[in-house]
Amino acid sequence: MSPVRFVALGDSLTEGVGDPTGDGWRGWAALLADGLGAGPGAPVRFTNLAVSGAQTRDVLERRLPAALGLRPEVAAVVVGVNDTLRRTFDIHAVAARLDRVYGALAGQGAVLLTACLPDPGDVLGRVRKVPSSARRAGPAASGACSRRAGRTPAYWLYSGVRPVRRECVPGVGGLGVPPPGEGLCGHGLGLPGALGRPLARRQQAVNTVVHALSERYGAVQLHAAEGAWVTDRALWSADWLHPGERGHRHLALRFHALLAEAGLARGAAPSAEPEFPVPTRAASLRWLATAGTGWVLRRCTDLLPNLLTLAADEVRHRARGTSAHLDLRASAAVSAALAAVAVPERGARRRGAATGVA
Repeated sequence: MSPVRFVALGDSLTEGVGDPTGDGWRGWAALLADGLGAGPGAPVRFTNLAVSGAQTRDVLERRLPAALGLRPEVAAVVVGVNDTLRRTFDIHAVAARLDRVYGALAGQGAVLLTACLPDPGDVLGRVRKVPSSARRAGPAASGACSRRAGRTPAYWLYSGVRPVRRECVPGVGGLGVPPPGEGLCGHGLGLPGALGRPLARRQQAVNTVVHALSERYGAVQLHAAEGAWVTDRALWSADWLHPGERGHRHLALRFHALLAEAGLARGAAPSAEPEFPVPTRAASLRWLATAGTGWVLRRCTDLLPNLLTLAADEVRHRARGTSAHLDLRASAAVSAALAAVAVPERGARRRGAATGVA
């Protein structure tokens, strides 16, 4: 029996940061890999090409050629958060790069795995410990399904597109639509409003592009931008930006459920219970003092000057009562970015039509 070839591309999330094993990282993709076989014990050849700090440009130019050389049957592409944390952020460029990456892999016949992700500022401000009973209840405990009749998820309103098979996770109050002034794909902002809103708009823009392109290429998409997991402190590592082992297992389980529903994962689901003890407080502090400090210093020289300019613009619009103009501007930019990578319906290769991924 030939092994299933599974390749993962992305940034630190897919590299596995937050889930240490030995001298390296493991992460959700590695945990998912064993469940992709044709049955119990079936071989899977997993290659993790994700690199911490990667942006969409890095995936397209440096990692995609290696991935194509492996001719994967399943390819995970989860990237975009780092693009939002750079002064050079350009949603048009992000959309064009993701379109090329998705198209190249799907063109080889790979099943694509994609995900929309929480706004980092939201996570920093809202991660907290929730009762163990809520954690045991799983994603369904967070409310009603956002795909119920008559209830339109916010990202549909934002882009006018309907994503394909994805996990159904509710928005605020289980309606999928956040209240005015809060994120389109989240629950609010953890950073001060003037600083947090520009970053939230960027992540919302990336998520909307991922939704649209996932539909185009028939991807199996995980909607992880909101839900109880975002605020469950037990699922996050010391830096509050990356999942811990429990969080990585949580993502792997949700991906496995989606793949099993589509008939694409016949192996056993990964366990939800951690294999290793939670890192000690001292170990966490050492990690934050080294890797964490370096990350903060890099963002202070790269993102911060640009973010302060955006924050000043935010304050001016708030004072004039014209904040909605910023939202409209962001929405128009996303629409233009998607229009620029649009293809005629007959020319779009939609794997979903061939595999049953609808």
